[in-house]
Amino acid sequence: MNDSEWFWADCDGTTKSTSVAALRATLSLAALPPFVLVWRAGFAEWLPAYLVSEFAKILNVEAGDIGETDPDLTEAPPAPVEWYVECFGGAPPPSLAEPVAGMGDTRDMKIGAKFDPQQMKTVLGRNKPLPIAAFRSVDDYLTHIQGLRSKR
Repeated sequence: MNDSEWFWADCDGTTKSTSVAALRATLSLAALPPFVLVWRAGFAEWLPAYLVSEFAKILNVEAGDIGETDPDLTEAPPAPVEWYVECFGGAPPPSLAEPVAGMGDTRDMKIGAKFDPQQMKTVLGRNKPLPIAAFRSVDDYLTHIQGLRSKR
């Protein structure tokens, strides 16, 4: 694996190898949503693309602080695809790489025509999730969401 090799995880956990340039282009064309999970050697975990400095500028967001990378980390951990269930507020499409009706707004994080973050299954009632940028990892965010679910 070389330093320019990146991976993105599809909804079923399948990982796709790509270059940083190809991933930038794909994200800028909204062929993949900004919340797609990405990984490269050195990352301890999968991260949403919008938190990674290499992609933040083309997504018009401020990059999150992902901390130090570790050159010894050369194997990707399993992708936490539960993330996509949260992003879609239910079952995700079969693949992020295939156009889905109502998904034209993913570039602006509007997940679909019916998407309403206040109506996500995990946030109905008084429990509102913190933004993912408030957490050091996707797993920490998912733990937060699961905690909200258990309070319902």
